[in-house]
Amino acid sequence: MHAEEFTPAFTMEGQFIGFVADGPKLKYLKLLSSQREYWFKLPKDQRASEDWDLKPQEWIKVSGERKQDRKTGTFKLKAHEVHRTTTALASAPKPQAKILVCGKSDCWKRGAREVCQALQETLQQQGLDQHITIVKTGCMDRCKAGPNVVIMPSKARHTRVQPSDVPALVKECSQSKSLV
Repeated sequence: MHAEEFTPAFTMEGQFIGFVADGPKLKYLKLLSSQREYWFKLPKDQRASEDWDLKPQEWIKVSGERKQDRKTGTFKLKAHEVHRTTTALASAPKPQAKILVCGKSDCWKRGAREVCQALQETLQQQGLDQHITIVKTGCMDRCKAGPNVVIMPSKARHTRVQPSDVPALVKECSQSKSLV
């Protein structure tokens, strides 16, 4: 019996965030769905950066296969096809403001969990939890300055965020054009 046996197909739509490179070639494509950020491994024959003409926040549809490692229970997503889509734009509700919080171990150890809890409590208290979404992301490449937070759609980066900074972050996010 093989450890990676379970491989159902999937199709997912969301906003293109960017690529993750491994040396000179691209290795992963990052997509932001309504629930969270996903990373898809690119096929080797499509890893040249000049093959891609995607812009950040552009809506795309990714099809591929999902493998589950039976020993660890983790899933790996491998993309087979990536297409631009306009259906998501037509059917999507007005874009929500988002607060992206790094969920990797360095930021988590430096207090990102407490920041997330403070964000959730503050959003609920102010009645903004239906308008502002908290999204746990992958590494934001500023590990030593964690916890790291990005306010979307303005893309304002904040480092060394503490729970005491949360009211100012929520105020900044609530003044976003997407909520006005």
